[in-house]
Amino acid sequence: MLATQQMLDEMRNIVAVLVGKALEGDSNAAAIILAKTLPSIKAQAEKVNFHLDTDAPISGQVAQVGPP
Repeated sequence: MLATQQMLDEMRNIVAVLVGKALEGDSNAAAIILAKTLPSIKAQAEKVNFHLDTDAPISGQVAQVGPP
């Protein structure tokens, strides 16, 4: 139990030092804090549905999915 309490105290000190460095502009310290406290952001893509006339010539198909 004593060893666990000592480890927790040391971890609090380490976190305090990291936060202090991050607030002073240390980007590595900030990255460590953010990586451990914020959830990972995963890329998400929305499905795009459109009507594609596959009987049209290729240039016509490209025009259907290209910018208006």
